[in-house]
Parts: sequence; C-alpha cells; structure tokens
Amino acid sequence: MFEHLRRMSRDPILFPLIGVVCLIDFFLIFVYVLLVVLRQAFGTELPPKADLNWVFSAASIWNYGKFTLTGALLVTLYIATRHRIFGCMAVLIAVLYTDDYLEVHDRLGEMIGARLQVGPFEGIGAQPLGEPFIYLAMLLIAIALFRIGLKGTSGRVRHFGWSYAVLIFILAAFGVGIDVLHSVQYILVDDMPMLDVAFEVVEDGGEMLAISFLMLNTIAIVAYFQAMHRDAATADSQPSDPFTQS
Repeated sequence: MFEHLRRMSRDPILFPLIGVVCLIDFFLIFVYVLLVVLRQAFGTELPPKADLNWVFSAASIWNYGKFTLTGALLVTLYIATRHRIFGCMAVLIAVLYTDDYLEVHDRLGEMIGARLQVGPFEGIGAQPLGEPFIYLAMLLIAIALFRIGLKGTSGRVRHFGWSYAVLIFILAAFGVGIDVLHSVQYILVDDMPMLDVAFEVVEDGGEMLAISFLMLNTIAIVAYFQAMHRDAATADSQPSDPFTQS
C-alpha cells in the first residue's frame, strides 16, 4: 500500500525531504513544550506564534502550507490522470483545511451544543457537547468521497486510495479522538494545566505529523507517475533492432 513511499525513501533527491519535513514538525513541538515548561517554572509568557493551538501560530501556518501543497498536487494528479480518487481527496483536503483554518468544528459545535444544554446536559460545556455532531458530519463526507473515489479503481491506484484512507484515519485519531478525550478530561478534571498541555501536544503534534505524511504521500505518488512517464518515454525512444523485424 505504501510502496510509493518506500520508493521515495530510496530516492537520493526526495529522501532528504522526508527528514526535513519531520525535523520541522519535531522542532515546532519541542519549542512549544520548552516554552510551556519555562512558563510553569518561571512565569514567562508563551509567545502566541509558538502556541501549537493558535490559528496563526508558526505550526498552524506550516500546516496550512502543507495542506495547500497537498491539495494543489492532488488537483494536478486528477487533471493529469483523470482518476477520481485524486479529485475526491482534493475535495477532502479542502474540507479539512477549511475546518482547521476557520475552526468550523469549534464554532458550529458550540452553536449546536448551546441548544442541547438542557436537563442532564445542562452542566456540560456547549462545545464538547456539540462537537461530536460536527465530527459525525465530517465522517459521512469522508466516507462518501472515498466511496466515489474508489469506485471502479483497481491495482496501484486503488492502493493509493487506501493509503489516503489510512492517513486520514490517523489524522482523525489525533484530531478527533484525542480532542474528545481532552473534552472528557476537561469535564471531569478542570484544573490540571499540565495535563491540558499534554493533550495539546499529542493532539496538535500528532495532527502536524499526519498532515506531513499526507503531503509526503502525495509527493511520492506524483514521483511514481513521473517515473512511469519517463520509463514510457525511454521505451518509445529506443531504436528498434532490425534483426528482430519480420
């Protein structure tokens, strides 16, 4: 399923890209953790640009850049190959990008949750109460796009589609699963700032790495098709052997 990524790891030009991308991810996570520890120890301020959770932080802008490149490459792949899975993944990436940038699940979740704060749900915060409905809607959108994209595909292209399914699942595990656990922790134990930080590092750091591998996966697929094109062009340009002709 990830043979194209393994081929990328053996490419002398593309392999360093994997290391550089992961190094940037871990550097941003490390800086955030270090500054939080200093804040707890000495009361220093945490610069907003270093906050993994702020919409205009360095980490968020880095993620937006990766989303943008991934979406652009997917559109290019769809135009070049006409395989629907790439068009569907471009749409899904656009949905995830929009949600991340505009914080749709937070805003809509709070609106829906505010209407449900009655009876036994009155003491629960509006956002954690309403967010599951937004996550369910996004899950249905993702399933529909995968069904449309994978219909009629086979062989290598189908493997490409499933590689996206695995990576989107990993992204959801961090972005949704850890977020839900964080909401439960917030409801049960409100005043534990370091536990909040731990959840944020796992959630936002995991999301960052998952987005990186979505981008790297797409770059590897582009490299695969480029290699196929080069091989075909080379075969066409080879002179024919006159002794094999009838």
